[in-house]
Amino acid sequence: MLGYTFGVIVNFLMTPLGAQSAFEIMIGNMCYGAGLDPVSAMMSFQMGLEMYLFPYEVAMVLFFFGLGYMETKSTIKMFAVRMVLSFGLMLLVAGYWDLVGLF
Repeated sequence: MLGYTFGVIVNFLMTPLGAQSAFEIMIGNMCYGAGLDPVSAMMSFQMGLEMYLFPYEVAMVLFFFGLGYMETKSTIKMFAVRMVLSFGLMLLVAGYWDLVGLF
């Protein structure tokens, strides 16, 4: 869950590709040093980087937003609901990973 949360926070500060380049090796080394599986931390970090809130963060959404097909208020509401639901999904996935022994 920390990898996911860190991915969401970093997504507001950097682009996803920049965050992957800057932090994946550091996160992997920290998990490896703590005796955890770095693959599950990387997967949750990647899912956190895919959470968007504003339309300018995704090229296709920005395209439709620029053409006037989407409104800012409805787009932010949709992305906020997606972010909350994906947090719940990550709780389920983390429980499954704990069950199968990845944590």
